[in-house]
Amino acid sequence: MAGLFVLSSIPGYTHTADWGGLAWLVAQTPPLLQKTMHVLLYAGLAWLLFWTLEPARFAPRFRALTAFVVAVAFGAFNEWHQLALPGRFGTVWDVVLNAGGAAVGVIVAVLL
Repeated sequence: MAGLFVLSSIPGYTHTADWGGLAWLVAQTPPLLQKTMHVLLYAGLAWLLFWTLEPARFAPRFRALTAFVVAVAFGAFNEWHQLALPGRFGTVWDVVLNAGGAAVGVIVAVLL
């Protein structure tokens, strides 16, 4: 979650000195790849959250629901957080992609 938060905190300007080449790299990433990364990263997050709850011996349905809700809530928070960053913006579409990725992650975790 910390890694996702740091990635979403990178300003959108290519000339931002504090972030150097990382801001440039984010600015150069094609939009389709950025949207794909939303799905993949949130699938990974939900999958990890599901398995993090395993030692507590919670029922699989509870673990799945908890992992999904936490991942979606975190994704929505991240999009809201980006509204305050220069050159960045949060969108409902990105929240939907995050939720879709979280659903995929939970489904894969349950099936495994």
